[in-house]
This record gives sequence, structure tokens and C-alpha cells, in this order.
Amino acid sequence: MDPNAFYSLMVKELTENLFKLDDQQSAALAGYYRRSVIQHPGRLSFYQYNWSKRVEPMVKLLRSLPVRARPWRLLDAGCGVGTEAIFFSSCRSDIEITGVDIAERRLTAANMRKTAYEKYLDRSLSIQFTNQDVFELLRSHHYDFIWSMESISHIDPAEKFIEYAFRSLEGHGRLVISDSNKQNPVVLWRALKHQQKGGNRDTRMVAGGSSISYARERVFSVRELTSLLKATGFTTVRSQLSIYFLPQLTSWIGLLRRWDSFCNRLPLLRYLGGIYTITACKA
Repeated sequence: MDPNAFYSLMVKELTENLFKLDDQQSAALAGYYRRSVIQHPGRLSFYQYNWSKRVEPMVKLLRSLPVRARPWRLLDAGCGVGTEAIFFSSCRSDIEITGVDIAERRLTAANMRKTAYEKYLDRSLSIQFTNQDVFELLRSHHYDFIWSMESISHIDPAEKFIEYAFRSLEGHGRLVISDSNKQNPVVLWRALKHQQKGGNRDTRMVAGGSSISYARERVFSVRELTSLLKATGFTTVRSQLSIYFLPQLTSWIGLLRRWDSFCNRLPLLRYLGGIYTITACKA
């Protein structure tokens, strides 16, 4: 299933309760996507394009993998309600995915969605969702890929996450991070507003009663994150930027796709994109 087809299915799941989730699970799912799918249905083509563009580098990586005797292992760090884990698992059957998050309510919805998608796709999905500190997983397991979407702005400290991710990855493994770009003025303004409301950090509880530090909308620029990745030991670091336009311009999405592609190739302008996806390789 390609990203656009999967997103269209997810919209039906949200708006029509396609998989008949109960009220609590539906509320968790709706809360996660309230700002995009629920509150602004007229901008669905924008949000669909945004999501498809963000997962594109990981999709290309997964589709390029050779068949081997043991499964490829992927960690979804900050998996939320499981959307990307479910999608990546649907791309090919020889991937074992661990989705970790600190919100038990979201993980309950993720597990129910996994079961529903397995029935819909008529095949099993090799995904395990777990409520724990991501640093514990990175200390004790090894992965071929680590995916982080809208979570590097919350995992604290980010430097420790990147260091532990590097150690956890197998040789030639990839860390793929997609988040909002600090150099985009709109992104920076929104992040500062969130921080003014509740501070920069707080403490959250995870399974077993342990507490972790949680950063609130701590955004990075592409250059900051690239420097951090290279300083940690990652060799090849590539970045893709997108969203150089406002969601209110959804009706022009066909033309704006080409505008996005054009801006991403310009040396200075490209760093103003609203969203980045960075792929870092461990030698």
C-alpha cells in the first residue's frame, strides 16, 4: 500500500469509525489527529501530502532492502497511536517493529488498530507496542532502523537519544527523524507559544512508576540536528525539507507540490521549509 492510499484509509478510520473502535479508543485516536483531520476537513489534501512526504525517505529505504534470513528490526520512537508502525509493517512482511510511547491510552488504541488493520489487510503485522522509557529499549536492544516522527521535540535530552540510537543501531543502520523546522518562522512562533503556556519541560510517568523528563515543543533547525548527528558519529546525513506554503492554500496543492520540490533544491531557501526528514547512516 502506498502512503497516499494508506492515509485515505486512515481518514475513513477517523471520520467513519471504519474499524468500530470503542468510545475510549476512538477518543484517543481523534485527540491525536484533532487539529488536522477532525478540525480542518477542508485541508485534508494538505495533511495527506505532508504525511506522505515525511514518510517518503523511510518508505524508499524499506522497499530497497534485500531479503535476508532474519527479519529487519525497526524501532518507532514515540509511536503515538501506531500509525507509522502499522503503515511500515504493511509495506513488507519481513520487518519486526517495536513502537514505544509513554502514553498508555495511545498505546491501547494502537494495539486495537493493529488488530483491526490485520483483519482488514488479511495478514499479521509484526508489531509490538510498549509503554516504557525509550532509553531503556536503546540500551538493551539493537535495531536496523530507528524512526522518530514528531518525537525528537519531546524526548529529553535529545543529545542522549541520538547517542543511544547510534549505539543501538547495527552497522549501516539508519536513524530517520522527521519534525518541525526551527528556522521556519511559523514553526518557531508556535513552539514559543506552547512553551510560554507550560514551560520548557515537565516530568511524565511511564509503566512501573518511573519518571522521565519530557520536553515541550523543543524544535531544532536542520543544521543544528545535522551537526549533532555528525558529532555523535553518523557519517552520511541527508535532509529533505517541505511545506513552504500555508495549509490555507490547499486548493493549489498540485502546483504547490512542484513549488516544494523547487524550494528544496535551492541552497539557502531550502532551510526555511516547515518540515524536515533527516536520514543519518551509521557506518
